[in-house]
Amino acid sequence: MKELLVILCLALTCGCARRTSEPVAFPFDFSTDADGCAAVYVRKLSTNQLESIHVQVNMMESGYSLRPLLADSGAPLQFTLSPTQDIVSCWIDQLPTKPDGFRWGHFMPPTNVVDRWTAIAGSVTLTVSRHPERDSRPGFLASVHLSNVVFRSSNTIHHTTLRSLDFNNVHVGWWSK
Repeated sequence: MKELLVILCLALTCGCARRTSEPVAFPFDFSTDADGCAAVYVRKLSTNQLESIHVQVNMMESGYSLRPLLADSGAPLQFTLSPTQDIVSCWIDQLPTKPDGFRWGHFMPPTNVVDRWTAIAGSVTLTVSRHPERDSRPGFLASVHLSNVVFRSSNTIHHTTLRSLDFNNVHVGWWSK
């Protein structure tokens, strides 16, 4: 009986080890509309309006300059996402309801997030351009391409991969250097 109890304890201990991460299919479907602000911060809502995806490039804190990009050098900046880098952050917020002040392409940041999926791997490509001459708005246009981005849930053991997503010509940067 004692041996059976020891075997049962060992089986439960070894067999019930929790996985650190479990892959799931990418469950989100994002609109083509996007908005942005700051030096480079872009975001968009999912088609069901219950998720928002965000990409932030900390240009000012990182020492990167937008001047060469705005001088039409043609060379986009490329970043590799990882848990240790702090220049680019990317995340998906799952929301309980539509965001406050909702309007396609423009919404207030959520305050009550159900789950946050944080990017832990993948690549971000940033291209910026000036507004057309007839447009007198301050700032510039940013295009961001996400490729093979792996997101990990903060509430579950799940992770998922976004193969590709684009933010095209989003007005940002009204206080950029």
